Amino acid sequence: MRKQLLIVLLVCTSGQLLARKVRMSIQDAILTAELIVVGTIADTAGDTYTLTIDELVHGQPDGPNIRVRKWKEWTCDLRNFKIEQGQRLVLLLKRDSLGYAPINESTGEIVIRNDSLAPHYQRVRPMPLADFTEGIRIVRCHYKPDPAPTQKMGEFCSQLHWDAVRRSDGFAAVLIRKIEYDESRR
Repeated sequence: MRKQLLIVLLVCTSGQLLARKVRMSIQDAILTAELIVVGTIADTAGDTYTLTIDELVHGQPDGPNIRVRKWKEWTCDLRNFKIEQGQRLVLLLKRDSLGYAPINESTGEIVIRNDSLAPHYQRVRPMPLADFTEGIRIVRCHYKPDPAPTQKMGEFCSQLHWDAVRRSDGFAAVLIRKIEYDESRR
């Protein structure tokens, strides 16, 4: 009897033990996002919410308000805040036939508290919102993702500018180093 109970417990829990989110790096999410915005949730309805765009970081939205699909939480990807009116977010969005959705679920939906990005799985300390958005703008302005695997970041702007940004200690420098590291591993 004990043996059967143990087998049943192992079978029932093994699926949860194997569940794991495939995380996308923040640099990949930034480079693949069609739209990156800072905004405030105006309302929620069912499986979507309306975001009023406070700051456009990258891309072209349909207007000052956009509808965003809520991603479904599960064992390995939990939202660390509540979707509610007035909540401020940075969204890294993709667009498909159903509209906008955060890239890689929680990776593309980042809560803002006190004008800083709250700690997240890739950060242990808050990061000022202005540093984050400036870093994204610098990288997205100069780095154009291309399907050709031989194309490198330095081909899109002067080496002098990249060297200056790379030597800084800002978020853009961190992103550049991560992207260059990813490229070197291809």
